[in-house]
Amino acid sequence: MAAVHLQQVRYQALVVENEKENKDKRWIVPPSNDVDMVSPGQRGGTDLHGNVLAFSLSDDQRLIRFLVLGADGGTFYSTPKELKEENAACITRFIERGEGQMVIEKVLEVTRNGRAIRMNASLLALAMCCRSSDKETRAAGYRAIGDVCNIPTHLFNLVALLEKQGSTTGWGRGLRKAVSQWYNQHANNPRRLAMLVTKYRQRDGWSHRDLLRLSHLTPGNVVLGFILRYTVKGLEEAKKYYLEDGHADSNDPNLRRIVDYLEAVEEVRLIPPPPPQKRKIMEGHENVEEPMVIDSKLRVKVDRAVELIEKHDLVREHLPTFLLSVADVWSSLLDKIPFNALLRNLAKMTSTGVLNVEENLQKVFEKLENLEALKYSKVHPYNILTAWHIYREGKGVKGRLRWLPNPKLVVALEKAFYASFGIVTPTHKRILIALDVSGSMTWETNRGSGITPRVGSVAMSLVTMAAETNVDVVGFSDELRVLDIDKNKKLEEAVDYINNIPMGSTDCSLPMLWAAQTNRQYDAFIIYTDCETWYSRMQPVEALRLYRQQSGITNARLAVVGMASNGFTLADPADLYMMDVVGFDAEAPAALQEFISGSLESVSKVD
Repeated sequence: MAAVHLQQVRYQALVVENEKENKDKRWIVPPSNDVDMVSPGQRGGTDLHGNVLAFSLSDDQRLIRFLVLGADGGTFYSTPKELKEENAACITRFIERGEGQMVIEKVLEVTRNGRAIRMNASLLALAMCCRSSDKETRAAGYRAIGDVCNIPTHLFNLVALLEKQGSTTGWGRGLRKAVSQWYNQHANNPRRLAMLVTKYRQRDGWSHRDLLRLSHLTPGNVVLGFILRYTVKGLEEAKKYYLEDGHADSNDPNLRRIVDYLEAVEEVRLIPPPPPQKRKIMEGHENVEEPMVIDSKLRVKVDRAVELIEKHDLVREHLPTFLLSVADVWSSLLDKIPFNALLRNLAKMTSTGVLNVEENLQKVFEKLENLEALKYSKVHPYNILTAWHIYREGKGVKGRLRWLPNPKLVVALEKAFYASFGIVTPTHKRILIALDVSGSMTWETNRGSGITPRVGSVAMSLVTMAAETNVDVVGFSDELRVLDIDKNKKLEEAVDYINNIPMGSTDCSLPMLWAAQTNRQYDAFIIYTDCETWYSRMQPVEALRLYRQQSGITNARLAVVGMASNGFTLADPADLYMMDVVGFDAEAPAALQEFISGSLESVSKVD
């Protein structure tokens, strides 16, 4: 294809004064009909001077994309898709070339550094190596299981993948040994193993009982043996074998602590639920139920559950469902609840009445104000935005739960949203954010969040402007303008401002064309749209390559975010510096950060 020169594109610039401010704001219209544009689908690798305009993905780079994003090409899906071997062709090529051990090393590095946005890709890669025909690759894969599978859920997922890939029935020696080592690695911390096997009991059709029976495990010590016997045969059988039949010293303090813990787990798990209650509706609040009535019989059960929770540090997953409708139970969980679990359960806690107690409400405020805890939990401002918007609505996007929002908590969530801007890791790149200002951005909420693409895109703009030092923001539909928003604007104010901008159709090529025309220097373009990815006579891919040629920034990146989309393709999947984001949720910001920062081009994350 002939290279695209900026001189080929004869822009018509139409200056339209800002109706409200009459300032130096310009609308840019697309080229007129007589312009010789690039045909859709054409790809340009270099310009006439030999400068590279398109950068092919190497297998090494595809591997990192796959392990971090769950896709080895140019698309990140916010809604997880089932991954199969055909989704990881680069891994197959590495294994066929005898480089399976290198794949395992990369899996270990990505998981140890906490870079995997979802674990399913790393687990699939590990499973493929464990099923390799190369003996050394298989052995290295099995050795890595203990480091990659941090929780039983990962182990269950991996075993399910191995079963699907296996060509024979039964477990080989390598898998039996690896699973045995996963349990025995907790020999020096049996309390953690007891928590893990009771918190994560089964997943993907597999349970601990299944794994232990198939692995023929020999426990590393009697305390571990007690936990594993409990897991397979139940608490009473474990006590009989070890305590009554003399297979362990019943006075061993380490064993006694585990017995007490598992007795508490079983006691609270088996507390029988009360008869069904017909809950009253709060006066003046349609569909909002009064908290559960605690009669004298239920009070005895609740008090015992609270005692066990506080004495043994039991967690939410240990409890029968009905106890999660009781305020006193949530009060006992509140001190140690992880931050992400707190955000997910604010509505449930409110519905029980636990936050009507000022002391409990203050505990929530303290957690929301603790930026170090927020940073440790790897929460993104978008998580808090979602929690804030859902909570203040008094109803979820799905389900029947209704609650009466606590006004103080609504304010606290809003403050936490803005405060969390400070924990976002900057990319140190020059960025142009382009917001689709068409009317369709207000129509559909993002999956499960209650947030429209308009609100979500503006929020992400504010977050990026706060984290970075060099960011411009423009709005586009079939025309483009520089937006008068900055990091100090409140979200509602910025959304109202954009809602008043005249609207048209959606041309996703305009941001790059405008940057080329105005000689702006950007390392990355982030385009937020809903599911509309229309372009005029130039594809966004070609507009980016035109910008690369004109600006000399040959590695300029483009991320197109379809916030309400089920699927689209704008990015060239073979171009290292292009990415599509299909849908938007709390995991998407991490994918964008990895891409914009350049971290996807290496195993070690770029700070």
